Parts: sequence; C-alpha cells; structure tokens
Amino acid sequence: MGDQKRKIMPVRSITKNEVDAGVVYATDAAVQANKIKIVATAPSGSHKPVVYPVAMVKVSKNEVLAKVLSRC
Repeated sequence: MGDQKRKIMPVRSITKNEVDAGVVYATDAAVQANKIKIVATAPSGSHKPVVYPVAMVKVSKNEVLAKVLSRC
C-alpha cells in the first residue's frame, strides 16, 4: 500500500507539474527529492503529531518480529 499511497494527489500532481504548489508529508517529499523542492515546513508545535497505528494479527508466522514492529 505504501507504494500506492505515493501515487495519489498531491505528490503526483506536483511531480507532473500539474499544480504550482502543494502540501505533502516530509517523507513523501524526500522520496521525490529530485522532483520536489521544499519551500516551507510547518513548525512542530503548530499541529498534532502524525500517528500511524500498527496492529498485529492474532495468528502470525513471525510473532516475535511483529511484536518488535508494533513497539516502534
């Protein structure tokens, strides 16, 4: 899904020069660093932290690794 997410707007619109500017996650801008120029960033205290929930399936082939990942 990560690769699919990067193909949606506004990153795609920016890299294809369909828009003059856009707001994107810093990680998305970093992946497209050769195509996107960061001109401003939001101050860290100006927004709530970005949270990426993680869940472990009840039955996992790699339970130890899943538990480590869920603690990151």
